[in-house]
Amino acid sequence: MTPLELYEATRGTWKLGERRKGARYAFAVFEGVVREVYEIEAWHHAGSTPYATRDAAKLKLDRWEFTGRPADESIRSEYVGGSVAAYFRRGQQMPTLYVNC
Repeated sequence: MTPLELYEATRGTWKLGERRKGARYAFAVFEGVVREVYEIEAWHHAGSTPYATRDAAKLKLDRWEFTGRPADESIRSEYVGGSVAAYFRRGQQMPTLYVNC
């Protein structure tokens, strides 16, 4: 997966509530390991910002997406490669989790 594909897969689309406004960072996680950290700049209704690697016709429009950029290196070096296992209960099905929001 290219960096652009990872960003676009991470940034949307998510079924979120008002708490999303308190989130500063979004983590791209695969198999319990943080692959990248993005600084969230703004939230948008799903499908309202362009994608280069995803089919916009397949997006669920009743959800949210963010625009952002890779977090500063000081943040990335702290989290990328780390495990998120302690944050998720076994069998948990929610793909999103708020921490310190």
